[in-house]
Amino acid sequence: MKISYFVFKDDIVYEVVNGKLIFIKDKRFDGKKIVDIKHFSTFYIDEKGIKHIKKYDENWQELKCKWDDELIFDKSLKRWRVKTEEEKLNELKQQKINKLKKFAYEYIISKYPLWKQNNDLSDKETIIIKLIAKFGSVITTDDIRKSIYDIMAGYSDVYTELVKYGIKAGYIQTDKNNKPLYTYILKDGTKIIANIDREYRDSDGNLQIIPEDQIIDRNLLFVNGIDINIINEAVELVDKLLVITKRVIWKNAVREKTDELEQIILNVKTIDELEKIDFSVIKLPLSFV
Repeated sequence: MKISYFVFKDDIVYEVVNGKLIFIKDKRFDGKKIVDIKHFSTFYIDEKGIKHIKKYDENWQELKCKWDDELIFDKSLKRWRVKTEEEKLNELKQQKINKLKKFAYEYIISKYPLWKQNNDLSDKETIIIKLIAKFGSVITTDDIRKSIYDIMAGYSDVYTELVKYGIKAGYIQTDKNNKPLYTYILKDGTKIIANIDREYRDSDGNLQIIPEDQIIDRNLLFVNGIDINIINEAVELVDKLLVITKRVIWKNAVREKTDELEQIILNVKTIDELEKIDFSVIKLPLSFV
Protein backbone atom coordinates (compact mmCIF):
# COMPACT_ATOMS: atom_id res chain seq x y z
CA MET A 1 0.00 0.00 0.00
CA LYS A 2 1.37 3.37 -1.05
CA ILE A 3 1.51 5.99 1.70
CA SER A 4 2.55 9.48 0.56
CA TYR A 5 2.39 13.11 1.60
CA PHE A 6 4.19 16.39 0.83
CA VAL A 7 6.70 18.29 2.91
CA PHE A 8 8.29 21.70 2.20
CA LYS A 9 11.61 23.39 2.78
CA ASP A 10 11.22 27.08 1.93
CA ASP A 11 9.41 26.68 -1.42
CA ILE A 12 10.95 23.32 -2.35
CA VAL A 13 8.44 20.48 -2.52
CA TYR A 14 9.21 16.91 -1.52
CA GLU A 15 6.90 13.95 -1.69
CA VAL A 16 7.38 11.35 0.99
CA VAL A 17 6.51 7.94 -0.44
CA ASN A 18 6.62 5.05 2.02
CA GLY A 19 9.19 6.98 4.04
CA LYS A 20 11.37 7.92 1.05
CA LEU A 21 11.93 11.66 0.34
CA ILE A 22 11.56 12.57 -3.37
CA PHE A 23 12.34 16.03 -4.78
CA ILE A 24 9.60 17.33 -7.13
CA LYS A 25 11.53 19.25 -9.78
CA ASP A 26 8.67 21.19 -11.42
CA LYS A 27 6.67 22.09 -8.31
CA ARG A 28 7.09 24.83 -5.68
CA PHE A 29 5.17 25.98 -2.60
CA ASP A 30 4.12 29.63 -2.77
CA GLY A 31 3.19 29.79 0.92
CA LYS A 32 -0.39 28.71 0.37
CA LYS A 33 -0.39 26.03 -2.24
CA ILE A 34 1.78 23.89 -4.51
CA VAL A 35 2.22 25.56 -7.89
CA ASP A 36 3.58 24.49 -11.26
CA ILE A 37 6.75 26.46 -12.14
CA LYS A 38 6.68 25.75 -15.88
CA HIS A 39 5.23 29.18 -16.62
CA PHE A 40 7.63 31.16 -14.42
CA SER A 41 10.37 33.12 -16.20
CA THR A 42 12.27 34.57 -13.22
CA PHE A 43 13.86 32.49 -10.49
CA TYR A 44 16.15 32.88 -7.49
CA ILE A 45 19.12 30.55 -7.68
CA ASP A 46 20.59 29.17 -4.46
CA GLU A 47 24.21 28.07 -3.88
CA LYS A 48 23.45 24.60 -5.26
CA GLY A 49 21.94 25.91 -8.49
CA ILE A 50 18.34 25.08 -7.49
CA LYS A 51 15.61 27.41 -8.82
CA HIS A 52 13.25 29.06 -6.30
CA ILE A 53 10.17 31.22 -6.88
CA LYS A 54 10.80 33.24 -3.71
CA LYS A 55 14.00 34.80 -2.41
CA TYR A 56 14.47 33.25 1.00
CA ASP A 57 18.15 34.20 1.14
CA GLU A 58 19.61 37.56 0.15
CA ASN A 59 22.59 35.82 -1.42
CA TRP A 60 20.42 34.00 -3.94
CA GLN A 61 20.87 35.24 -7.48
CA GLU A 62 17.92 36.47 -9.53
CA LEU A 63 17.95 34.99 -13.02
CA LYS A 64 15.59 35.08 -15.99
CA CYS A 65 15.39 31.61 -17.50
CA LYS A 66 13.07 28.70 -18.20
CA TRP A 67 12.23 26.23 -15.48
CA ASP A 68 14.02 23.40 -17.24
CA ASP A 69 17.08 25.35 -18.41
CA GLU A 70 20.33 23.76 -17.26
CA LEU A 71 22.42 26.15 -15.20
CA ILE A 72 26.16 26.44 -14.74
CA PHE A 73 28.17 28.52 -12.31
CA ASP A 74 30.47 30.75 -14.32
CA LYS A 75 33.62 31.16 -12.22
CA SER A 76 34.83 34.12 -14.26
CA LEU A 77 31.54 36.00 -13.74
CA LYS A 78 30.91 34.49 -10.30
CA ARG A 79 27.31 34.04 -11.31
CA TRP A 80 24.89 31.35 -12.36
CA ARG A 81 23.90 31.38 -16.01
CA VAL A 82 22.09 29.19 -18.52
CA LYS A 83 24.29 26.50 -19.97
CA THR A 84 24.92 27.08 -23.68
CA GLU A 85 24.07 24.49 -26.34
CA GLU A 86 27.77 24.03 -26.98
CA GLU A 87 28.40 23.35 -23.29
CA LYS A 88 25.53 20.87 -23.21
CA LEU A 89 26.91 19.11 -26.27
CA ASN A 90 30.43 18.99 -24.83
CA GLU A 91 29.12 17.59 -21.57
CA LEU A 92 27.15 14.91 -23.43
CA LYS A 93 30.23 14.13 -25.51
CA GLN A 94 32.26 13.50 -22.37
CA GLN A 95 29.51 11.30 -20.96
CA LYS A 96 29.45 9.38 -24.25
CA ILE A 97 33.23 8.98 -24.22
CA ASN A 98 33.16 7.71 -20.64
CA LYS A 99 30.50 5.15 -21.60
CA LEU A 100 32.53 4.18 -24.68
CA LYS A 101 35.66 3.52 -22.64
CA LYS A 102 33.70 1.49 -20.11
CA PHE A 103 32.05 -0.47 -22.93
CA ALA A 104 35.43 -1.13 -24.61
CA TYR A 105 37.07 -2.22 -21.36
CA GLU A 106 34.23 -4.61 -20.49
CA TYR A 107 34.21 -5.97 -24.05
CA ILE A 108 37.96 -6.66 -24.00
CA ILE A 109 37.97 -8.43 -20.66
CA SER A 110 34.88 -10.44 -21.59
CA LYS A 111 36.89 -12.01 -24.43
CA TYR A 112 40.43 -11.61 -23.10
CA PRO A 113 40.26 -11.66 -19.28
CA LEU A 114 42.82 -9.85 -17.18
CA TRP A 115 44.19 -13.14 -15.79
CA LYS A 116 44.87 -14.32 -19.35
CA GLN A 117 46.49 -10.99 -20.26
CA ASN A 118 48.77 -11.28 -17.22
CA ASN A 119 49.59 -14.92 -17.99
CA ASP A 120 50.35 -14.02 -21.61
CA LEU A 121 52.71 -11.26 -20.50
CA SER A 122 54.58 -13.68 -18.24
CA ASP A 123 54.59 -16.50 -20.83
CA LYS A 124 55.82 -14.15 -23.54
CA GLU A 125 58.86 -13.15 -21.49
CA THR A 126 59.60 -16.80 -20.65
CA ILE A 127 59.35 -17.88 -24.30
CA ILE A 128 61.65 -15.08 -25.48
CA ILE A 129 64.24 -15.99 -22.85
CA LYS A 130 64.11 -19.67 -23.88
CA LEU A 131 64.49 -18.82 -27.57
CA ILE A 132 67.49 -16.59 -26.93
CA ALA A 133 69.07 -19.31 -24.78
CA LYS A 134 68.45 -22.02 -27.40
CA PHE A 135 70.42 -20.13 -30.02
CA GLY A 136 73.41 -19.30 -27.86
CA SER A 137 72.30 -15.73 -27.15
CA VAL A 138 73.27 -14.60 -30.66
CA ILE A 139 69.69 -13.45 -31.32
CA THR A 140 67.99 -10.55 -29.56
CA THR A 141 64.49 -9.58 -28.52
CA ASP A 142 64.41 -7.28 -31.56
CA ASP A 143 65.27 -10.22 -33.83
CA ILE A 144 62.36 -12.21 -32.42
CA ARG A 145 60.00 -9.26 -32.67
CA LYS A 146 60.91 -8.72 -36.34
CA SER A 147 60.43 -12.41 -37.09
CA ILE A 148 56.98 -12.42 -35.48
CA TYR A 149 55.93 -9.36 -37.49
CA ASP A 150 57.25 -10.88 -40.73
CA ILE A 151 55.46 -14.17 -40.07
CA MET A 152 52.16 -12.46 -39.25
CA ALA A 153 52.48 -10.22 -42.30
CA GLY A 154 52.97 -13.27 -44.51
CA TYR A 155 56.53 -12.31 -45.49
CA SER A 156 58.02 -15.39 -43.89
CA ASP A 157 57.15 -18.50 -41.86
CA VAL A 158 58.19 -19.98 -38.53
CA TYR A 159 60.54 -22.60 -39.97
CA THR A 160 62.37 -20.13 -42.23
CA GLU A 161 62.94 -17.68 -39.38
CA LEU A 162 64.27 -20.38 -37.06
CA VAL A 163 66.64 -21.70 -39.70
CA LYS A 164 68.00 -18.15 -39.95
CA TYR A 165 68.58 -18.23 -36.18
CA GLY A 166 70.34 -21.61 -36.52
CA ILE A 167 72.65 -20.24 -39.19
CA LYS A 168 73.41 -17.15 -37.13
CA ALA A 169 74.22 -19.36 -34.14
CA GLY A 170 76.50 -21.56 -36.27
CA TYR A 171 74.34 -24.67 -35.77
CA ILE A 172 73.52 -25.30 -39.44
CA GLN A 173 75.86 -26.05 -42.32
CA THR A 174 75.63 -23.62 -45.24
CA ASP A 175 77.02 -23.20 -48.73
CA LYS A 176 79.37 -20.37 -49.71
CA ASN A 177 76.34 -18.08 -50.14
CA ASN A 178 75.24 -18.81 -46.56
CA LYS A 179 72.21 -20.77 -47.68
CA PRO A 180 71.30 -23.73 -45.42
CA LEU A 181 72.26 -27.17 -46.64
CA TYR A 182 70.01 -30.24 -46.65
CA THR A 183 70.42 -33.93 -47.31
CA TYR A 184 67.84 -34.70 -50.00
CA ILE A 185 66.51 -38.26 -50.27
CA LEU A 186 65.44 -39.05 -53.83
CA LYS A 187 63.03 -41.62 -55.26
CA ASP A 188 65.90 -43.71 -56.67
CA GLY A 189 67.32 -44.09 -53.16
CA THR A 190 70.22 -41.69 -53.62
CA LYS A 191 71.08 -38.89 -51.27
CA ILE A 192 72.38 -35.50 -52.36
CA ILE A 193 73.52 -32.55 -50.26
CA ALA A 194 72.13 -29.32 -51.71
CA ASN A 195 71.05 -25.92 -50.46
CA ILE A 196 67.52 -24.82 -49.65
CA ASP A 197 66.94 -23.96 -53.32
CA ARG A 198 67.93 -27.58 -54.29
CA GLU A 199 71.18 -26.33 -55.87
CA TYR A 200 74.42 -28.33 -55.73
CA ARG A 201 77.66 -28.83 -57.67
CA ASP A 202 78.19 -32.13 -59.44
CA SER A 203 81.56 -33.95 -59.59
CA ASP A 204 82.62 -31.71 -62.48
CA GLY A 205 81.77 -28.54 -60.57
CA ASN A 206 78.68 -27.76 -62.62
CA LEU A 207 75.68 -26.19 -60.90
CA GLN A 208 72.74 -28.59 -60.76
CA ILE A 209 69.20 -28.34 -59.37
CA ILE A 210 67.44 -31.37 -57.94
CA PRO A 211 64.07 -31.84 -59.66
CA GLU A 212 61.39 -31.23 -57.09
CA ASP A 213 59.31 -34.20 -58.24
CA GLN A 214 62.22 -36.55 -57.45
CA ILE A 215 62.44 -35.61 -53.78
CA ILE A 216 60.99 -37.92 -51.13
CA ASP A 217 62.30 -36.07 -48.09
CA ARG A 218 64.98 -33.70 -46.92
CA ASN A 219 66.86 -33.23 -43.64
CA LEU A 220 68.55 -30.09 -42.45
CA LEU A 221 72.29 -30.53 -42.19
CA PHE A 222 73.50 -29.58 -38.71
CA VAL A 223 77.04 -29.00 -37.51
CA ASN A 224 78.41 -32.03 -35.66
CA GLY A 225 77.43 -32.07 -31.99
CA ILE A 226 74.29 -29.92 -32.40
CA ASP A 227 70.95 -31.37 -31.29
CA ILE A 228 69.00 -31.92 -34.51
CA ASN A 229 65.70 -31.40 -32.61
CA ILE A 230 66.49 -27.79 -31.74
CA ILE A 231 64.49 -26.31 -34.63
CA ASN A 232 61.41 -28.46 -33.92
CA GLU A 233 61.54 -27.54 -30.22
CA ALA A 234 61.85 -23.87 -31.12
CA VAL A 235 58.87 -24.14 -33.51
CA GLU A 236 56.63 -25.06 -30.56
CA LEU A 237 57.83 -22.00 -28.66
CA VAL A 238 57.28 -19.63 -31.58
CA ASP A 239 53.82 -21.09 -32.26
CA LYS A 240 52.86 -20.26 -28.65
CA LEU A 241 54.35 -16.79 -29.03
CA LEU A 242 52.31 -16.21 -32.20
CA VAL A 243 49.07 -17.09 -30.39
CA ILE A 244 49.90 -14.63 -27.61
CA THR A 245 50.86 -11.95 -30.13
CA LYS A 246 47.57 -12.37 -31.99
CA ARG A 247 45.64 -11.84 -28.78
CA VAL A 248 47.62 -8.70 -27.96
CA ILE A 249 47.14 -7.39 -31.51
CA TRP A 250 43.39 -7.99 -31.19
CA LYS A 251 43.27 -6.06 -27.92
CA ASN A 252 45.26 -3.18 -29.44
CA ALA A 253 42.99 -3.19 -32.50
CA VAL A 254 39.92 -2.81 -30.28
CA ARG A 255 41.63 0.08 -28.51
CA GLU A 256 42.47 1.71 -31.84
CA LYS A 257 38.82 1.38 -32.92
CA THR A 258 37.82 2.91 -29.60
CA ASP A 259 40.19 5.85 -30.14
CA GLU A 260 38.78 6.36 -33.65
CA LEU A 261 35.24 6.35 -32.30
CA GLU A 262 36.22 8.77 -29.54
CA GLN A 263 37.49 11.17 -32.21
CA ILE A 264 34.21 10.83 -34.08
CA ILE A 265 32.36 11.70 -30.86
CA LEU A 266 34.53 14.79 -30.36
CA ASN A 267 33.83 15.94 -33.93
CA VAL A 268 30.03 15.68 -33.95
CA LYS A 269 28.10 18.92 -34.24
CA THR A 270 24.69 18.01 -32.85
CA ILE A 271 23.14 15.95 -30.08
CA ASP A 272 21.22 13.93 -32.69
CA GLU A 273 24.51 12.90 -34.32
CA LEU A 274 25.87 11.97 -30.92
CA GLU A 275 22.94 9.74 -30.07
CA LYS A 276 23.30 7.79 -33.33
CA ILE A 277 26.88 6.69 -32.62
CA ASP A 278 27.05 2.91 -32.32
CA PHE A 279 29.64 1.33 -30.01
CA SER A 280 29.38 -2.08 -31.67
CA VAL A 281 31.83 -1.02 -34.41
CA ILE A 282 34.68 -1.72 -31.99
CA LYS A 283 33.73 -5.41 -31.83
CA LEU A 284 36.24 -7.41 -33.87
CA PRO A 285 36.43 -11.13 -34.82
CA LEU A 286 38.00 -13.27 -32.14
CA SER A 287 39.02 -16.37 -34.07
CA PHE A 288 42.44 -16.41 -32.42
CA VAL A 289 41.48 -15.48 -28.85
